[in-house]
Amino acid sequence: MTDPVQIIVDLKAPFSASRNFSIPAIASTLSVDAAAAWGVTRCRRVSKDTWKTVAATYAIASTDALYKATEALFADHRNQKRVPEWCVWIRRDTPVAQVWTFTVGGAADGTYKLFSDGVEVASYAAVGKTAAEIRSALVTAYNVTNPPQTAADAADPTGTVTADEAGVSFALTASSTNGASPITVEVTTPNVGIEEDMTAAVGASGDDSFYAWTEASLSDGVDLNAAKFTQTTSRRLLFFPQSNITAIAENVSTDVFSKMKTLGYGRSSPWYHPRDSEFLAAGVLGRCLPQPVGQINWAHRQIATVTPEPYVLQAGVANILEDKYVNRYDAIELGSTLYGTMADGLFIDQAILSDVLESGLRSIIIQLLQSEDFVAYDETPEGAQLVASTILGYAGELERQGALQRGSSSVSTGKLADIPQADKKVRNWPAFKLNTKARGPMNRVRDLTVTVLL
Repeated sequence: MTDPVQIIVDLKAPFSASRNFSIPAIASTLSVDAAAAWGVTRCRRVSKDTWKTVAATYAIASTDALYKATEALFADHRNQKRVPEWCVWIRRDTPVAQVWTFTVGGAADGTYKLFSDGVEVASYAAVGKTAAEIRSALVTAYNVTNPPQTAADAADPTGTVTADEAGVSFALTASSTNGASPITVEVTTPNVGIEEDMTAAVGASGDDSFYAWTEASLSDGVDLNAAKFTQTTSRRLLFFPQSNITAIAENVSTDVFSKMKTLGYGRSSPWYHPRDSEFLAAGVLGRCLPQPVGQINWAHRQIATVTPEPYVLQAGVANILEDKYVNRYDAIELGSTLYGTMADGLFIDQAILSDVLESGLRSIIIQLLQSEDFVAYDETPEGAQLVASTILGYAGELERQGALQRGSSSVSTGKLADIPQADKKVRNWPAFKLNTKARGPMNRVRDLTVTVLL
């Protein structure tokens, strides 16, 4: 059984809150015919009853990734009590490969280096070489290490580094030591990929209703960029990447999901499945996301369109996946999602509860201040107690919903005398704290003792 989590919600800088924590989204590129029919609109909403009609309207074929992913999302999953009210379709632009150009500024002796996303990829110790020769040596060294980009000579003394996969961005940096001439870098072909697509999708012309999303190409490079976007955007989002790359199930740390764990991309929940075409992650979103937090365990769910994998027959794989915080669909009983965590090890329901708490508390406090003409900011307790009771009322709603343990919530207000002068100057009251306990679902039953009496 998962241990209850002590949560202290500290409302800090505001963020753009998702309006509905039960709405999924699927991002996908479109075929030429579908893109022409779709037009420039970035997002469209479809429901369980309308999505096939909408797909036909916009020339989305039954063989297209967006169609198959949506089919998995809206499938009739076993024991499903709710379906998403709608799903947001996000049109991706045609990806463009990013190109960086680097220039060796002179021919001084020293060590020259190139880095991709902060990782050293190429190093060359130059002695008595021209700038063009240094450039060419760096190009050779870069390609020897086999990164997901390719370096090439350009007009002397410049070189280029191009992403191998269109739409997968990277940052090129350079250094020179021991008095060597400087190396400058610049983007000469901007990236067009998932980060740009999602920036538009959550922007003014997009759709701010969705909360958890997945991407239909199931590319590892796209997944890593998407996880980065989800982690850093001001919108509260969760990302559900899926991959079938065998390295994920091996004892290595170079696979995409190991990188997500190392980078701390805790807003992403990675799913490994050997068959991409079954769109496990989309199916999981459709089965679990509509259920309110506190009423669904993301582990032990059955997904209608997915064939379970017998991991018990694959030595060590289950443990490897769990060590990497990677979820799976296991051939237990009739098939079952297992693990149910984010890339940082936090359970999915805990991650959602944290967002629901912070978003909901900010909303109810703003509503209180809007509805009341005057909430006292002085030594008398009335103003602080009014806010505290409002916070406690919201926590009570989550207790009744099942997200929080009944009777576990309390609010401390602090005293005006203890508030820093900088906060008093702007009438800010930073001392409110809600202390509560999450109601976690049972995840495993282990060490079962059986006694048979004759």
